[in-house]
Amino acid sequence: MKICGLVLTCLFILTWLQTVPRALAVQEGLNYVAVMSGLPWSFRQTATLLPDKGRDGNATTIRYDFVSTALGHDAPQGKLFLKAYLTVSSYEQADAAASAWQSMLAKVHPDTGLTYAWDYLLLQNLILYHLHAACTFSEDNFEIIMQNLGSIILENKLDTQEILHCRCGGGCRISK
Repeated sequence: MKICGLVLTCLFILTWLQTVPRALAVQEGLNYVAVMSGLPWSFRQTATLLPDKGRDGNATTIRYDFVSTALGHDAPQGKLFLKAYLTVSSYEQADAAASAWQSMLAKVHPDTGLTYAWDYLLLQNLILYHLHAACTFSEDNFEIIMQNLGSIILENKLDTQEILHCRCGGGCRISK
C-alpha cells in the first residue's frame, strides 16, 4: 500500500514538473498586477492554472482574476465589486495557437460581440491573451486596462500578430 502511494506521488510530481514550468515560462518577466494600475480602485489578484481541455492542442492556460478590494459602488441589487480576468494560453505549436484564435473568432456575434462584455484578445506566436471585464467598467477604464496590457507585452518585446477588441454589448473589430 505504501509503494502504491509513493508511485502515485511520483507520477503527480512528474506531471507537475512537466506542466507548471511551461506555464510559468509564459509568465516569466511579466507583471500582470500592473494590468489594473491607473484605475481609481485597488485590486487583488489570484492566479489559477487551468486544466488542459485538449481541444486546441496541448495548451497551458493560467487565469488571473482581478477583484476590487473595496466596493465599486452600490447597485440596486446590492454591493458591487469590480471584476476582470486575464487568461494567458501558451501553445506548443503555432497551428494550435492559430486554431484557438480561429475558435474564438467563430464565437463572435456581429451585434453582441464575444461575451456581451468588454473583451480584448491578442495572439502572439504561441500565446493567446484574453482580457475580459464586465460592463461595470466604463469604456475609458477598460481602455486603460487594455493599454496597460499592451505596455506589458511591448515592454517585453513581444510582437502582436492579431488583436480582437469587443465593446461592451456591441460588436468587435479585428486589427493587426
